[in-house]
Parts: sequence; C-alpha cells; structure tokens
Amino acid sequence: MTDTANQRGLIPTAGAAAIVAIPLVSIVFLIAQATTDSLLVTPPGGDGLQQVQFADMLVASVAGILAGTGIAWLMNRFVGKPRRSFLVLCGVSLGLYAIVPFAAAEELATGVWLNLMHLAVAIPVVGSLASRLPAST
Repeated sequence: MTDTANQRGLIPTAGAAAIVAIPLVSIVFLIAQATTDSLLVTPPGGDGLQQVQFADMLVASVAGILAGTGIAWLMNRFVGKPRRSFLVLCGVSLGLYAIVPFAAAEELATGVWLNLMHLAVAIPVVGSLASRLPAST
C-alpha cells in the first residue's frame, strides 16, 4: 500500500470506527446515567458544577475521532514508524488524560464513568486507525 493509499483509507476507517464508537459510548453514557446519582463535573475554567449532557458526550466523541484521525494522518505523513508512534502517543495521551475526569468530577463514580466513555471511543478508533498505518515507511 502506498503512502497516499494509506492516507485516503484513514477517512473511511475513521468513519467505520465512529459507527462502532458512537453507539458504544452512548450505551456507556446511558448506563452511567441510570446507575449514578449524577454526572456532575466542573468544566475547565468553570465556576460551578454542571451535569454532563448526552450532547456534550457526542461532541466530545466526534472531536476525539477527528483528532485521532488527524494525528494518524500526521504520523503517516511525517514519522518513520507511523503505527508504533501513533499507538505510543495515543497510549500516553489516554493515560495522562485519565487524570482529568477525576479532577473535574464531583464523585469518584463520575470520573470512572467518564474514563470508560473515553475508552469506549478510543479502543475502536485507535485500533482501527492503527491497523491502517504501516509499520514503517
């Protein structure tokens, strides 16, 4: 597969991953809502607590899918070992970003549910995009 073929394949791959990730994260969100008293967070720079809404979760999920696709494209274009570099960057980013939900959440359960939502999007998206990236260029 050529570099151009890989780049063109990233968009359909991201679309297919979104078809899996969006329903999956929606299910996690609905379970979290049903089993947790509230999904209250203090947004960055926010004054008070806010309830996490379904629309917020969808927007964040789509933003994550777009960001992941952009990062995969950049890795494919500019890095010698795009697959490994992409997986390492995503793994480190997810690991570091796992702190944010706990810092923003009012309750521990909310932080856990938010991290599960991150994983519900990340696993199909990162896995699918990584499978399209060559091991080396």
